[in-house]
This record gives sequence, structure tokens and C-alpha cells, in this order.
Amino acid sequence: MEKKTRTIGILLLVLLVLLITFFGLKKWNTSKSEAEEKKKENAVVHIFETDSLESIEYKEASGEEMSFVKEDDTWEYAPDTTIALTESSMQNMEDAFSDIRAVKEIKNPDGLSDYGFDSPEYNLTLTGKDGEAHKFLIGNASGENYYFMEDGTEKVYTVSADLISEMVWQLADVAEKDSFVTVTSDNFVKETVTKPGDEVKTYEADNEDQEDTVTSIMTALSGFYFTDCADYHVTDATLGNYGLAEDQRTKVELTYKDTSDDDKEKTVTFYVGSKDDSATYYYVQMDGSQRVSRVLIDTVEKALGWKVDSSAE
Repeated sequence: MEKKTRTIGILLLVLLVLLITFFGLKKWNTSKSEAEEKKKENAVVHIFETDSLESIEYKEASGEEMSFVKEDDTWEYAPDTTIALTESSMQNMEDAFSDIRAVKEIKNPDGLSDYGFDSPEYNLTLTGKDGEAHKFLIGNASGENYYFMEDGTEKVYTVSADLISEMVWQLADVAEKDSFVTVTSDNFVKETVTKPGDEVKTYEADNEDQEDTVTSIMTALSGFYFTDCADYHVTDATLGNYGLAEDQRTKVELTYKDTSDDDKEKTVTFYVGSKDDSATYYYVQMDGSQRVSRVLIDTVEKALGWKVDSSAE
């Protein structure tokens, strides 16, 4: 019995040693992993870092440039601050440029011309909330990366090409676009079309004599889509360029039931101007909007009843 008790005691002691060893190794591995992660984090080179950007400007070697400024926490297009920008697109751009990290630092760099800094592919100027502007030069490509340095310094890095991809060169990529209401056979009420010269035609959902025309109109309205924006800031002086001056345009008042608001009847007004140079689209402007968009000719003519109701021409 005594021998058996001693054996159990030895086994328990061995188990205790094993448990202590196990948890000790586990803790050591955890500490080692955390240390390695911290080491990696400390090894990351932040070329530029700020909590908040106030302006972003960049220029291509060809001379094309874009610039944005932040006013009251809202990004604006610097050349024309009346043009509304898409918040999500600008936030993505700000996030990318607020923390620029090096892929690699070039130790003992050669002449700056060897990296393309004598004639940079891009110039990037960033201003943080401290008001200090930082100008960066982006030189030649290096595999999937680009050579990068801050102007006036001697350090050369490479940065990911993803950073360059955040530069947008078309206003259409960041500007807000007009949208059209959702119209179907279930919520269409009526449409009043006033052509230049005050010729008026009204189409109503419950008018049996207009059934074919109204069906065609509702079908077209359900697919009414702005292909692109032709002008983000049209003025009274330039409306005529699109056939949208008051004495040129066709006025359309569309009444529908808003299914998201207890089927209340609402009216949206838009204007149809001339065809574009390609004779593929009509210029269309939503009432109250400073934007002029393009809509396919066939869609517009069906939506206004011109394709079915010959008396409307």
C-alpha cells in the first residue's frame, strides 16, 4: 500500500512538472510572438503620417493635375468647390495618403536621376492639420513598386503601386451623380410633358385611351438611367450649350406614389435638352441640380411618350 501511494505521488509530481513546463512554454511562445509582432511593427517605416489631411494635390508628368481641400470636415474639389464629391471615394483617398509606408528604404542611394526624380512621374503634395505642406516626388517604377522621396530630403524609398492607384484623374470618379426615382407600373400616376412653345401633353395611369403609350412610358421610366455627367456645374450662361435654356428645353413633371412614404403622391421635375454630338444621348437636367447628364435617346423618347404617341412629336 505504501509503495502504491508513493507511486501515485511520483506520478502526480511528474504531472505537475509537465503542466508547469507546458504553461511555461506557452507563455514563452506568446511573449516571443508578441515581441516579434512588435519588432515588425517598429520596423515599418512611415514616410508620412497624419491624423487628418486638409488638402491633397497631385500632378502627372503630362501636366494633368487634381486638387482637393477639406472644409468643415467635407472634401471639396479645389477648382470648383460647388461640385459635391462622393464621401466614400474621398475617404478612401484620405486614408491612403494619411499614412504612407515604405516597402523598402534604399540605403546609400545613387544619383536622384537614377530613380527618375529629375523628371518625376508624379508630384504629390499633402497638407496635414498642422498646415505644413509636404511635397513628394514619385519616380520610376521598380517592379510592382515606385521610387518615392520627400522633396528637399535625401532619403529614397519604394512604395506600393497601390498608393499611385489612389490618384484619380477623372472628376467622374469622385463627384456625386444625380439619380432618378424608381418608377414602375405600381406607382406611376401621371406625367406632364411641356415642349418649347408651351405645347402640353399629359399621360395618366388610369386613362384607358392612353394605355399603350402609358405602358411604354412606364417601361422606359423604370430603366431611366444617367449614363454619365456632361457638366458638373452648368450655369445660366452655359445651359444653351445643351439645349436646356428655358425657351429650348422640354419640361417633364412626373407624379408617382412613394412606396417608402405611405404611397404619398410626389412630383419630380426634369428637363430634356438637345441631343449630344454623337446623336446617341439627350442632355437631361434634374430640377434644382447644377449637373447635366446624358441619357440614351431611345430611353428618353419612350419615357416622354414620343415613340408611341405621334401626336406628342
